[in-house]
Amino acid sequence: MRRREGWPPDQHRRHMGPEGLMGRLATGSAAIWLTLVLAASPVGGELAPPPGLFQERAFTLPALDGSRAELAFTASRPCRIRLVAQWSGTASELSLQLAGPGRTEPCARREGPSRLTLDYAVTADDLRLGRNWIARVVNHSRRGPADGVLRVIVAPVLAFDYDFLGDYPRDREPGWGDECQGIAHDDANWFISQRYYLWKFPLASDLNADRPRPEPAAGILMTRIPRALSDSHYDHFGDGDVRDGRLYIPLEDSRDGGNFARLLVFDTADLRFIASGELSGERHAPWCAVSPHDGLLYTSGFSFVWALRTFRHEIVGRALRLELDHELALRDGYGEPVRFDRVQGGAFSAATGLFYLVNDEGTGDSGGIFVFDGRTGVQVGRIWIDYRRGWGQELEGITVCDRDDRRAPSVGGQVHTVMISNATATTDLWIKHHRVPLEKVIRMKRPEMQARPLQDRGPGR
Repeated sequence: MRRREGWPPDQHRRHMGPEGLMGRLATGSAAIWLTLVLAASPVGGELAPPPGLFQERAFTLPALDGSRAELAFTASRPCRIRLVAQWSGTASELSLQLAGPGRTEPCARREGPSRLTLDYAVTADDLRLGRNWIARVVNHSRRGPADGVLRVIVAPVLAFDYDFLGDYPRDREPGWGDECQGIAHDDANWFISQRYYLWKFPLASDLNADRPRPEPAAGILMTRIPRALSDSHYDHFGDGDVRDGRLYIPLEDSRDGGNFARLLVFDTADLRFIASGELSGERHAPWCAVSPHDGLLYTSGFSFVWALRTFRHEIVGRALRLELDHELALRDGYGEPVRFDRVQGGAFSAATGLFYLVNDEGTGDSGGIFVFDGRTGVQVGRIWIDYRRGWGQELEGITVCDRDDRRAPSVGGQVHTVMISNATATTDLWIKHHRVPLEKVIRMKRPEMQARPLQDRGPGR
C-alpha cells in the first residue's frame, strides 16, 4: 500500500514541478532580494541553494527589565525565519521574539540561555497581513547586562517531495541479510554488503527469495573479506558504491583502538579483490561514495560528523593510494553547521548530484535520510523514516537509482535504504523504497574527470 512520509505538517510541501522546485523569497530591510531558480551550470541543472540570507546587529542590554534590541526586515514570500541571539555577561537568560505584520503580540517567543534560537515558518496567511517583521531580543532580568549579537536568517521554503512505496524485502531472513550493512548498484546488478561478505545479485533476482548460498550460474556471486585483512583483525564491511566497473567499500577493525579503517576495491564483474588503502587517522568509515561532481571518494566517521572527507585516489598494484583533498562542511537550510552522531550510509545521485546521508538516531529530529546539495553541502531536504531504534531496528546503507523501470521485481522508486533488526538471534532485513520525483526531473551531465595526480609518496600501503 502506498503511504506518504513527509515533513511535519507545517513544513510539508507538495511537488511543484521543475520550474518551481526551489521556491522564491525576498528579504532584507535594505531591499535585499533573492530569487532561487534551478541553477544552470557546466554539469546541467542542479539544486544549488545559498545557505540563507542573514542580517545581524550587535546589542548591549543593561540590567533593566524590558531592555531590548530590535532588527527590522521584510519578507514578501513564504520562507523560513531563524532568529539567533548569542551573548556574554551576567544575564543568564534572554527572550527572543518575532513580531509579525498586523499583530500586537509576538507571533513566536522563546526564552533561554545563550545560544538561543527561534524558528518560524512564514505562510501565505502571514503575508496577507503585511511584509514587515521585527526580530527582538529582550532582557527581562535585573541581575546583569548582556552584550552580544542578534542575527536574522531567512531561508527558502524548499519543495522536496517523496513517497514511501513500501519495504521489499520486509522482515525477512533471506540468507544474505544477517548483519546487512549496505547496498549499491550498477546498470544491471545490486551489490549487498554484510559484515563479513559481499554479494552480487542481477536486477532480475527476487530479493525476497531465500538465497543462503551463491548461485554463479544465475549470476549470484559472493565473496568475503580478503584473508590477509581478516587475519589482521579487519571484520566489518560498510556501505559501498560502484563507479566504472569497480565496487568501492569501507572496511573496519571493530576492536577498540584497532587498525585504521581501509577502503577496498573489487571488480564488479566477478567480485575479484583489486586493491585496498588505509584511511590514515580514521578508525571508522561506515560508508564511502564516489562523487559525480568531481570523481573524488567521499566518506565520514560514525559519530560527531560535521563534514565529509574527500580523497583523491588511484590504484597502484594492490594499493589504493588515497590523498585527502578537502572537507565538505554540512550545513542546514539556514547555512548553519549540522552534526550527526550515528552515520550509517551515504550515496550520491548520478541523476541530480544530490548527496543522501543516513543517520540512525531514531524518528526524531536527528534520524532518517538527510539530503544535501552535493557541491555545497547545504541541506535541501529530508526523508523521514518510521522505525524503532529502541526495538533493535537500525538504518544502514543506501543507494540511489531509478527502479521505476520495473527491471527489479517488486521494487520501485529511486532511493533504497537498508534497515535491519537485531532483536532476535538472527538479523531480520527490510529494504525501504522511496520515490523522489526530483530524481526523475533533473538529469545531471556527467563531467569529464580530469586527473589530478597524487603527490609521489611511494608505493602506498
